[in-house]
Amino acid sequence: MIPFEDWTLHGVWGSPPRFRGPAEAVVVHHSVTNAGSDAKAAARIVEHVIHRRGGFAMIAYSYLLHPDGTVFEGRGSDYRNGANRNDKGGPYANSNTVSVCCIGDYRTDKITQPQQQAFARLMSDLRRDGIITVDAELLAHRDLAYTQCPAGAYEQLLTEPQPEVDIAAVLRYLHYLSEQVAARPLSAAKRSTGDAVKVVQERLEATGHNPGPIDGIFGPKTEAAVESFQRAAELTVDGIVGPATWAALLS
Repeated sequence: MIPFEDWTLHGVWGSPPRFRGPAEAVVVHHSVTNAGSDAKAAARIVEHVIHRRGGFAMIAYSYLLHPDGTVFEGRGSDYRNGANRNDKGGPYANSNTVSVCCIGDYRTDKITQPQQQAFARLMSDLRRDGIITVDAELLAHRDLAYTQCPAGAYEQLLTEPQPEVDIAAVLRYLHYLSEQVAARPLSAAKRSTGDAVKVVQERLEATGHNPGPIDGIFGPKTEAAVESFQRAAELTVDGIVGPATWAALLS
């Protein structure tokens, strides 16, 4: 996390009240500004917009989150959050919440995987440090105010981050399996097993030919599914996965 004093241009220009935690909820916002590629410059734009607007003693948000995964401390745990005024009633207000502003306009922008991961780490750190309660509720700004903020950012942040896939490694492994299939075609008669069989089963299922359990075992159901696929693909129907059937399955 980038400390407030390391990125702010305007600093504290008023007298914000001190934070008295732990907060009972975390409210997600979006800035509706251009995120750009320079995270610090983007955070400063958000701050400048708030400074120019007036009515605040410093940047309103507790934390800011750039698409590259950089987290900026705003009011943090020093000053009470200033972005979560409640217009709809209920238990939450500035005094018992913190705010996280996703830098960007999420009416069109999309939350990135680095943002998802950084947000998850931030929540873990805030719980560990007692800044929020262990069971703090996660809310969208629109839950408290008559606004569409933070557009799609809230749901996207809470989507489970998907692990990055090393495409080059996947292609190398598929090439390795192709060589295995060329040297020793897969069949029920040979009781073939392993990753190559599992790939065949996954591709058969994806193309509408039920191979039974995807277990890496070339049994009678997989053989029947291969024959069905070969028939549909106008290949030699023998229930054996050699180079031609393998290539067709992966195409």
